[in-house]
Amino acid sequence: MAVETKLVTVSEFVTLPDPPNGRYELRNGEVVLVPPVELLHTRIQANLVKLLLAQLDAEGAVSAEFPFQPTSKYEFRYADVGFVAHPRLREGSDEGYLQGSPDLAIEILSLSNTWLEVEDKRELCLRSGCQSYWIVNPVRQTVQVTDLEHIVRTYTIDDSVPLATGASIPVRAIFEK
Repeated sequence: MAVETKLVTVSEFVTLPDPPNGRYELRNGEVVLVPPVELLHTRIQANLVKLLLAQLDAEGAVSAEFPFQPTSKYEFRYADVGFVAHPRLREGSDEGYLQGSPDLAIEILSLSNTWLEVEDKRELCLRSGCQSYWIVNPVRQTVQVTDLEHIVRTYTIDDSVPLATGASIPVRAIFEK
């Protein structure tokens, strides 16, 4: 006898109580517990927010743990770091969550990530309005950037990652202690 399971929608998901450790995401209608991040992840996240604010603060909003609802009623995710330009912020409501993905979504790899999860999130973000998706690898100290055309470029410790504004972020500064 098969057990029937029901997909959870975003409207049901947002009513769930917070877990004691970590946070929940909604992936393909399934509630997934995301474990708490380690100190290295938090440091890189703080560096990215600081660096992006210095370059993009006048252009929009930068935040760590940026919540968003992609274009499916069965998805609710967080970008480790996200940026949304002012025009998109103005067109939405202050209530609820960002509809679609941040314009810039950044994933910082952790030991708990599988490559399939990272790939799925990148594709989901690019289908949902993301202009640039970064995968930050703390072990290799690299930043892999995928644009709308799915062109992938990898930047190493001596490179700088260009931003749409013409500014850039030094990769070395992302990993500084």
